[in-house]
Amino acid sequence: MQKVSLLMLTTESRFGFFKEALSSVLPHLLLFDSIYISCNGKLSEQAHLNLTSLISSLGIDICLNFTGRMIPAVAHAREVIQKIRPYLPPNQSILLLADDDIISPDFSIDQYVKSLSSFHGLCLGMGNFSTFESDVTIFEIPLMNIKPGEYIRPLDFLRRNQFDNRFTNMSTMLVPFCVLDDVYEFMYRLGSSGRRFEYMLASSAKIKMLYCPSTCTALIRKHPGQEGQYLSHSSRICDELIYILWIWKNQPKYRPWRPYSFFAESSIFRFIGLLFRFLFAKYLSPVIK
Repeated sequence: MQKVSLLMLTTESRFGFFKEALSSVLPHLLLFDSIYISCNGKLSEQAHLNLTSLISSLGIDICLNFTGRMIPAVAHAREVIQKIRPYLPPNQSILLLADDDIISPDFSIDQYVKSLSSFHGLCLGMGNFSTFESDVTIFEIPLMNIKPGEYIRPLDFLRRNQFDNRFTNMSTMLVPFCVLDDVYEFMYRLGSSGRRFEYMLASSAKIKMLYCPSTCTALIRKHPGQEGQYLSHSSRICDELIYILWIWKNQPKYRPWRPYSFFAESSIFRFIGLLFRFLFAKYLSPVIK
């Protein structure tokens, strides 16, 4: 049985959510050969004790990291990746799980891993998810123009979604470690807040195929503390530009001088639209998401 690694990032302020997220992992423990958890921020002595006690009570081997200070989310992830890089082969598959989300009870990670195994670490898994608030499921969000159970090349994925700015989430994405490393390093060096993170993973030059499981993979919690709700217009503009640069670096066929390159036009128009909204925000509406 092929095993994968698990990566979870958390903060002291979301410790309650984190306990629920970690509990959803327990039925799948035999599938992980390593679990990495990192906590962002300067924890109080009690919070540190609570977290270590929770981990110890599970009776499983987990690698814990503490930043000791509050740093941006992208910098936090990059710090963890740098620390675990010596211990993981480049094509090791990493399952991502946000600390405020839950693995769907009906989702089989075992089958998920098997569906990607024939590509030898060059396939990325990303699935449909449902959102919930106060234990009430709101609705299921279908993945960006990918049918359940479908395999699709990154280039075709980009073509299908070039005009779609659909909400995405990293939870239960199954990613080769080398791709995760590349994306976080690129975002960190260019100052990205991570808004286009999932699209960047899916469009890496190292990914040969994308796969969407046939069942809902995760339950995504909606709450006021979600970082994406508070991005400034300037951050959104910056992230869109960084995403365009990433695509042009990783997918040469999508450069504007190539045939059938509609992506360049749609990305540039989206960037111009964000810039326009930033410059004229005070004439439009008090809050623009």
